[in-house]
Amino acid sequence: MGAPLAIGVEAGFIRSVGRTTKTVCWSLSLPATVQRNGSHTPLQRSAFDQSLKEHATPPPEASLAVTALWWVCNSNWQKAHDLIDKEPGVDIAWVHAFMHRMDGDQANAKYWYARSGRQAPGTTIGKELEAMLTYFLD
Repeated sequence: MGAPLAIGVEAGFIRSVGRTTKTVCWSLSLPATVQRNGSHTPLQRSAFDQSLKEHATPPPEASLAVTALWWVCNSNWQKAHDLIDKEPGVDIAWVHAFMHRMDGDQANAKYWYARSGRQAPGTTIGKELEAMLTYFLD
């Protein structure tokens, strides 16, 4: 697995073709706290980004939602989907909706956005991913 390419927010972000998705994430150094199993575990955005470049697996302290997004950023849509497919919760439903939006399954995405209590954003997939990382890591 190659390391993801760091790019700016304004550049192209994700190219999706069916369920094979080439995903590129960029680095920002922002402080973060992630909740996992009812406890707060600090996870810096810089540590998340570094793990994308240097490790074959997500940081062990990452929440399920962040772990799924880590796999998305490492071009493994299927692994991310397998992690969250049967999991409860509105945050997981948001990640699930985002993933189906990525793969072009808009009807399924709409269903999961409704379960998450959110509406599909009127923005790019890349900007939604950045918003999710900010939400979960900041």
